[in-house]
Amino acid sequence: MTLAPQRGALPCRRELWHHHPMWPFKPAPFLPEDAMRWHVEIACWYLRHYGRKPIVTQSRLVLPGPHHYRLDDAEGGKLLREVFDQTKALAHMTDATVSEPALDGGTGDAYRMVVSSARRLARAVVASIPGRPPADDRREIPAIVDMVACLMGFGVFIANHVIIDTYDYGGAKYGLTRSSVRDPNCVLTEGDAVFDLALFLTFRDLKPNGAFDYLEKHLSEQLGAALRSAEPFADELKAAAW
Repeated sequence: MTLAPQRGALPCRRELWHHHPMWPFKPAPFLPEDAMRWHVEIACWYLRHYGRKPIVTQSRLVLPGPHHYRLDDAEGGKLLREVFDQTKALAHMTDATVSEPALDGGTGDAYRMVVSSARRLARAVVASIPGRPPADDRREIPAIVDMVACLMGFGVFIANHVIIDTYDYGGAKYGLTRSSVRDPNCVLTEGDAVFDLALFLTFRDLKPNGAFDYLEKHLSEQLGAALRSAEPFADELKAAAW
């Protein structure tokens, strides 16, 4: 079993994020300034503690295609274990002592298992950082967990899982249809998740091609604006990590 590309995957949309130098107007910020500042503060808090470790220095954009996840015809608990082990490896946390998430329904929904696994790892990372994160109260911790998961490279999975939609990754042959119900565990908005993905791509100097290709259509169309708004924070993010 493989996590195949979504049906009708979009072509690269690099033209959406290039800002023409002759355009006379400054584009509006992707999120309100105070919201973007909070996201950057969370990112810097994470990077100050993990910026020199492989979880950051070797991180890459993880995509729901066969190059990152290779799954056999396992089902249920065995499939979850395979997804979790591969997610740990992609996050460079193979040696971390983190228990796998519970099997919560769709026994063949590998996409959902990736999201659950990335969250479990991000939750362990957040808990391991001394002191409180830049949050007003503990109700913001689930949002911070998803933000850190995006900064670990799983932003495409997290962003796609925010929305209400149905995906068919390769048809019934693979049995990987994403749930049509909005993820009840996600407290980020679509814009939040796309901006966190943009911060990750900007900080790591990664080409956004894969993100454009695998994001759901209207999220892909938002990514260009998010990248433009994330770019001014690049030096601040790098300073936090180094």
